[in-house]
Amino acid sequence: MLNKLGLVVGAALLFLYAGTAQAACAALSKQDMSQATPWQAEPELNKLYRLSAWFVQDGDSVRLPQGERLRLGHINTPELATKKRSAQAYASAAKQQLRLQLDAWDETYVRLLPNRQDHYGRWLVEVYDGQGHSTEQALVSMGLAFAISMRAGTTDTCLWQQEELARQGQLGVWKSPISRLHSTTTLGPSKAGFLRLRGRVTGVTSSQGYWYIALQGQVAIKIPKAVMAAHGLSGDDLAPWLGQSITARGWLAWRTLSRAQRDKGYQAAVMSINNLQMLERYPSKNSL
Repeated sequence: MLNKLGLVVGAALLFLYAGTAQAACAALSKQDMSQATPWQAEPELNKLYRLSAWFVQDGDSVRLPQGERLRLGHINTPELATKKRSAQAYASAAKQQLRLQLDAWDETYVRLLPNRQDHYGRWLVEVYDGQGHSTEQALVSMGLAFAISMRAGTTDTCLWQQEELARQGQLGVWKSPISRLHSTTTLGPSKAGFLRLRGRVTGVTSSQGYWYIALQGQVAIKIPKAVMAAHGLSGDDLAPWLGQSITARGWLAWRTLSRAQRDKGYQAAVMSINNLQMLERYPSKNSL
């Protein structure tokens, strides 16, 4: 097993290789870390906690000795192998990098995100290593993770800047088919989970709390109205999207539609996103 010194050196080298000063995410201050309290079973929002023991499950999730599971809320890493599917490219590398950065220190730090938990019951958090550096930044900058956000609102701009640098450098996932853009006209039920897609808008509908952007094929993008309103977009702004191309990233889920739902024009596949940064390209008011 690598000793602590070896882990520290390895983490530092990988971090230096990945990082770029102009896009670096802010680190925790020494004061922040000194005031962090031990993790508690029911964590509070915006409070910094420290961990003294953990187990890295994959590139974006950690399990605690007490059984709680933590999910890094600003990134998505490739999936490890299961009984039903083989591992995606760079899944093992992402897990190894997260272990390397966290295990180099006796403590690590987490902060709970506003959405609190995902549908698997995992706490959604930001994770920092023992020096206060963002583990999410390291993974994104090395091309081992996609920038996302599981909270309503925005992800730190620095993560998207780091991703763009990794994309330009063709690092990790950006030189792999896992990052390819899928046309919505060719997507079928066999293609689900996290992906990037592109399609032309064929319709815009709404429910009480969401906008549904129907795309060519069988896909709809589901966006909370509150998120659109936060960016100054209303229903009047969405109408001109018809016929325009958009690009999005997120988790695509398929559902079985009843005949009545099909007659009403429901889409069989839905991608739910919580912030407009996950709409990589969409028509702006100035471009219409």
